[in-house]
Amino acid sequence: MPANSTVTGFSRERSESFGAPVYLYSSLSSWWLCPVSEGEPRERTYQIFASNANPGDCYNTQIRTYTPGAGHVWQYA
Repeated sequence: MPANSTVTGFSRERSESFGAPVYLYSSLSSWWLCPVSEGEPRERTYQIFASNANPGDCYNTQIRTYTPGAGHVWQYA
């Protein structure tokens, strides 16, 4: 985890639309997708940041979570 990372202040809220996803929120930040590779938008690799301002050439987004049917994922590499 990078230095100065925010690890508190996040919450989840269920939406009854779109298959009842649970949105991940931060009261102090928005979610940003920042490209780290070249190419067309759907071909790029992105890093996700929670920040109160656009950290650069990034796209604002929402994060939806779902309850897994089997097994649990706790980290992506």
